[in-house]
Amino acid sequence: MINKFIRNYINENIDLDYKKFQSKLVLNVDNIEGVRIPLLHKLAKSICSMEYLDDYLENPILNTYEEIMVYGLVLGYIKIPFSKLKIYLKKFIPFIDNWAVCDTVVSNLKIIKNNKDECLKFLNNYLKSSNEYDLRFSIVVLKCYYLDNLNLVFNLIDNIKSDYYYVNMAIAWLISCAYKIDSNKTMNYLENSNISSFVYKKSIQKIHELSLYKI
Repeated sequence: MINKFIRNYINENIDLDYKKFQSKLVLNVDNIEGVRIPLLHKLAKSICSMEYLDDYLENPILNTYEEIMVYGLVLGYIKIPFSKLKIYLKKFIPFIDNWAVCDTVVSNLKIIKNNKDECLKFLNNYLKSSNEYDLRFSIVVLKCYYLDNLNLVFNLIDNIKSDYYYVNMAIAWLISCAYKIDSNKTMNYLENSNISSFVYKKSIQKIHELSLYKI
């Protein structure tokens, strides 16, 4: 029932101009239909109060960028314990194949703020994964919810070794945000870390772009 409702909603809100725009930002993804993110947030919120929600969570249809995004957003809006949410996150994470779904969904998982210890245990295997978006998901979670513990975060990212562009850019993004919190500790980490020269240069570049550090 909900999957049909989602399909009808998406069909009614396709914007072909937005599809062209989004396709230029989210490269190598060929299943974008063209529904704007605020509308997907609105849809996700409405789904959370629907009958058959449990059936949808167990049996979503995740064929398109929008369907995947909506499922991830629903996980951020539903009111359930993290112990149950992580079951659905395990179902969702393998469908992440681009930075936009990853970052939009992670920023909506506010439940992590009050479940940091349990979430950190959940992230353990993903931080050790060789999959590009397992890693990016984990790094963006650290960036969004764990920068109040920079020692922990720096220790975790220092163990990540990857050639994937979107993994390394996520690390650089995290480091630039860490700089805003504690510039001395962050620069000390950069100068003594095991990160690649690419990540180091991108971190400094992002810090500069944010006008946080003048090179």
